[in-house]
Amino acid sequence: MIPLLVSLLTILAACGSVATNPPATSTTRSPAAPSPSLAGDHDGASDAPAVDAPMEQRDEGGGVTVKATWVGSTAGIAFEVVLDTHSVDLDGLDLRDATLQNENGVTIADPVWDADKGGHHRSGRLTFQGDPGTILAATAWIELLVPDLAGVPVRALRWTVHG
Repeated sequence: MIPLLVSLLTILAACGSVATNPPATSTTRSPAAPSPSLAGDHDGASDAPAVDAPMEQRDEGGGVTVKATWVGSTAGIAFEVVLDTHSVDLDGLDLRDATLQNENGVTIADPVWDADKGGHHRSGRLTFQGDPGTILAATAWIELLVPDLAGVPVRALRWTVHG
């Protein structure tokens, strides 16, 4: 009888120690990716800043998930953006109101938003034109601000930059 009781207690203890996933938050980040150097991406400078992982940032709110992946700064600063929802049609959304800023107060506006229509799932490239060095030089971070998307006043997606 005692061996049976010990086995039962061992099984109960093992079941009680199963970890649960933490609740989702409004802003999540993807698993870490390698920190690619941006050297050579702008002005050919070898001392160009690098971006800390993760390259993909995500914001969820108003029934819409925004996922942005920084793809480089060869021709301006570009992001692959994916918009997903199950509640609204995303075809009317235009990200040309987005801005990019850093902690020094430098802001770049008027990006090019190249995206196909997609209903509940839409993706495209958001590119900020001009010299990437203007916003990447001597900065700790850059932040993509997407205003007024699905009832969320401003979505802020931040990447850490180091040089």
